[in-house]
Amino acid sequence: ISLKKVSLNFGTQTVLDNVDMDISKGQRICLIGRNGAGKSSLLKIIENNVIPDSGEVIFHNNAVVSSMIQDVPSDMDGDVASVILCGLGETGHKLIQYQEALMGADHDLDELHKYIDDNHAWNHLNDMQTIASKLKLDPDANFKDLSGGMKRRVILARALIKKPDLLLLDEPTNHLDIDSITWLEEFLLSFRGAILFITHDRKFLNRVANAIVELDRGDLYAFDGNYTKFLEKKEQILSAQDKANKKMREDRKNRKVKVGNLDVNMVSTEKSSKKVIQATDIGYEYDNNYLFKNFSCEIHKGDKIAILGKNGCGKSTLLNALLGKNNPTDGEVVHADNLKIAYFDQLRDQLDMNVSILDNVKEGSDFINVNGNEIHVISYLQKFLFTPERLHSPITHLSGGEKNRLLLAKILSKPSNIIVLDEPTNDLDIETLEILEDLLINYQGTMLLVSHDREFINNVATSTIVFEEE
Repeated sequence: ISLKKVSLNFGTQTVLDNVDMDISKGQRICLIGRNGAGKSSLLKIIENNVIPDSGEVIFHNNAVVSSMIQDVPSDMDGDVASVILCGLGETGHKLIQYQEALMGADHDLDELHKYIDDNHAWNHLNDMQTIASKLKLDPDANFKDLSGGMKRRVILARALIKKPDLLLLDEPTNHLDIDSITWLEEFLLSFRGAILFITHDRKFLNRVANAIVELDRGDLYAFDGNYTKFLEKKEQILSAQDKANKKMREDRKNRKVKVGNLDVNMVSTEKSSKKVIQATDIGYEYDNNYLFKNFSCEIHKGDKIAILGKNGCGKSTLLNALLGKNNPTDGEVVHADNLKIAYFDQLRDQLDMNVSILDNVKEGSDFINVNGNEIHVISYLQKFLFTPERLHSPITHLSGGEKNRLLLAKILSKPSNIIVLDEPTNDLDIETLEILEDLLINYQGTMLLVSHDREFINNVATSTIVFEEE
């Protein structure tokens, strides 16, 4: 695939500025850049779902492009075989109807047979079986009964049924547990075509990518190697530029500051007792099965605890029991008297989609009290990388990562002595992720974390609670 002189603008924002790009067989390219920079838009242009303002996308030798959709549709149902075949569009639907007709459904079997013959589509049934076997999927299983990780495998199979020369992946590790992420890494390393992907997971990025393309203010910059090598090469380039031009050195050094750096003291911490939460022999029963039982722990001020386990094992249930949001079936949970909890969840329910970035945080006041100091809400939001000219924009215009960043700004603007983070890294760009790490490392209160981001856990958590299989 080649992009030639491609440009794309959203109103006054330049997303792509006359860019060129070549993607070759065997390349596994990670596209990086800030949230809202246009990474997902670039993937949509390559997939022909967005038309650029100018330039062209060239598909050499009729190259086939397929994408693994980011979110599993809630209305997706049927058996696994049918969901996979749907990746073929109309041909897939005809194959599904043909199989249903063989089982007695009221479809015109002769007409379906002719369509499949005319389109040389019989081999797709064998392809579906081969892909399902390779991905360890049962074609007859009901899609809705699968775990989140297995559903993502089916979505991947649906992309692979087209036998793509280029596979597009937008945050493929979102909502996967660590075992599923490891499996996906191994599979992608064995994929023979080209891959272009977006991810916030730095371990996944380092393991899978053999090239990096950075999207920065409308321009693309290509680097060979993984993310670690990219950082080394970029530092060398910036260092050489700095030596040649002192002004450029200052511009580069202050580049983040111009938009805003997140000060680790920007989080207002409320004093709390030394012992924050005590759980004694707690258990939680669901559908006649215990998700956990006889669990006891003491959580103290300053503890930063990550709760780990496979999807569906009960991590969020345990978290809610410790916070008092759900009563355990057995045992008891005792809280310190003065708990003030800041809660970050994946659903972003605390954001008002009908008002601006500014109004979501200010809530009637132009100033925010941070550890006894008054700071203007505009200055506060700049620390979270929101420029003043964007603050009056509706949040419906924000990318998923920008909405997560705004939610962090909102919940951290209120005094707390315990912060709860449920998959906080999903959709965040790497720059924001590293800023969040610095903030949490320096946070003086207690932290409870559910995450599958291995590097984030290693950098932030001081201890873990792990669900293990019996």
